[in-house]
Amino acid sequence: YTDASVLYQVIVDCNEVLANLHTVAENDRNFDPYIEFYFRGALIGMRGWAYLNIVRLYNEVAYIPDNLTSLPENLEQTIMGKAEILDTLVNQITPYIHDDSEGNEKVELKLPYYVNTKALLGEIYLERKEYLKAEEQYKAILAIDPKSVDSYYYLGEIYSALGDIVKARY
Repeated sequence: YTDASVLYQVIVDCNEVLANLHTVAENDRNFDPYIEFYFRGALIGMRGWAYLNIVRLYNEVAYIPDNLTSLPENLEQTIMGKAEILDTLVNQITPYIHDDSEGNEKVELKLPYYVNTKALLGEIYLERKEYLKAEEQYKAILAIDPKSVDSYYYLGEIYSALGDIVKARY
């Protein structure tokens, strides 16, 4: 048994910062919208990581859509099953995945101490048994960081699940 309250605290804290990030952007004339975009994506990734771990433990989550400035009058919660929260996470994270093929001059911003959104999306696709989509995310990580041991590990898991033992070994 694991106490999920710490993971829910991460979710609430991320929601709090997400709800107020625009205030920083409005008040700091040096705050770049590009950086705001990546911070927002990093926070959504961190929140997604917490939801993913809760659903792995309990097969359902209490979805917290905002920063809880007030409680609902009836105190009802939205409970999501595994498939529903994984779909929600994919939809929330995907807009923040950097795509080099878009041809823009901006590079992917790596923020220290945040969840790698490509790796998180890869894990979600693995949970959904969407192996080719997961493979795409881990290969994208390796294109940027060829020394990513975790990406090689997960690619091995993917190839093993697909029955390609030769690829799984390498």
